[in-house]
Amino acid sequence: MTEYIDTSTISPAPRKVSKEARSVFFRFKPAEQIQIFYAFIPLLVLGILLLPFTFLLRNSLTQLLINSGWKYQKLPAIIVAKEKNKTNENKGKTFVLYGLQFRYKVGKTAYQGVQFVWERQGKPQFRKGQKIKVECSTLLPRFARIAGLHEFTERSRTILFIIFTLVVLLLYLFGYWLYQATKPRRLRKWLSRHGIPASALLTELTADQETLVNGQHPIKLVWEFEALGNTHEGFYSTMRKNELTLIGKDKIYIPILYHPNNPSQSIPYL
Repeated sequence: MTEYIDTSTISPAPRKVSKEARSVFFRFKPAEQIQIFYAFIPLLVLGILLLPFTFLLRNSLTQLLINSGWKYQKLPAIIVAKEKNKTNENKGKTFVLYGLQFRYKVGKTAYQGVQFVWERQGKPQFRKGQKIKVECSTLLPRFARIAGLHEFTERSRTILFIIFTLVVLLLYLFGYWLYQATKPRRLRKWLSRHGIPASALLTELTADQETLVNGQHPIKLVWEFEALGNTHEGFYSTMRKNELTLIGKDKIYIPILYHPNNPSQSIPYL
């Protein structure tokens, strides 16, 4: 940086970016890194919210996959265990929820599945050792259901719709936040290659007391320049020590690169 800047020596766009400019402008600033970290929070929240519903999600996907008929098979199976889960009273009648464990084969591979079913007390529909038919898709053969028991189908659609809506919404928020967090860096990269060079008067060169990075205050540069018939202002904070030698000097000019359509967007030329 000198008191007089001849911008004719700056290469025309698109120019090759110097190694120093890459190290300064192509990196994310600490504040931008924090914003990117915050962008991952919705995904983390989604994962935590979905953990209790892992079984329901798996069951719902299985139901819809079998209903689609994709690589559908109906296979013989046998109930190997019937365990009482809970009871429920409805209109004077007692119903019991049982967990049915059944074993079946797909090809030469044996699998064991489980399905919950309500039975009226005293009127069992299934028993241990009973031969039944199960439905599955050979795409996911380890997941099967007892043929004829489709009571979870409508609920499965509802669960998947809710989860799909949440996932799409959170992915949109993640993408939007990430786009906004990386926007300043993309602008700096574009200006480094395509910005229009100009000579700018340095109007402020001080330590940014409001920001602390690794125990040090960055140097804040503020400049003014003429473009498109108007006076524009730009600023940038940097941890480079070169600028410290300019503190206290008067009328310092620096080379800058500004956006041809929006001169208020500018960066120092390095």
